[in-house]
Amino acid sequence: MKFLLATLLTSALALPPSAALAEGPTSTERKFRGQVVTSGDRLDPHGEEAEWNRYLTKQRQRTIKRNSQGDWMVHFIAFLNAQIGSTACNVMVRELRRGLKPKFVENFIHEVDPAQRSIASKLVLSKDSFKSGKRYRVLVTRVIGKREKVYAKADITLK
Repeated sequence: MKFLLATLLTSALALPPSAALAEGPTSTERKFRGQVVTSGDRLDPHGEEAEWNRYLTKQRQRTIKRNSQGDWMVHFIAFLNAQIGSTACNVMVRELRRGLKPKFVENFIHEVDPAQRSIASKLVLSKDSFKSGKRYRVLVTRVIGKREKVYAKADITLK
């Protein structure tokens, strides 16, 4: 098995400061519900809700470029379609293959608050396990019983 340099760095909540105290889903959470917003650049929560929506829409990148070390740094904010209800979830990466079932590549365990509605983090995808020009699906999941529940997802291409 290849050694994979992969890290998952986390922050507790991906909301602009003014929305962090609000009750119920914010307009940003409603707009991006079930989606993982990805970028090669750091995504910083800031400003009022309308500014935050525009910022995420503008910063979203579905094609991630290789960094100077030859790996891919994928910054993301996952807007969950439901609360996780557990203290851990999986951030899973699968390779998308035309006409075939997606192929599992890597899984990252992520500690969360059970009531959390979004996750801000980053992944370092190693050139040993990931390939340039390939498409991948990033999923935030949790296994409940024998079934996998998907809370958010995004498709990315590595360049």
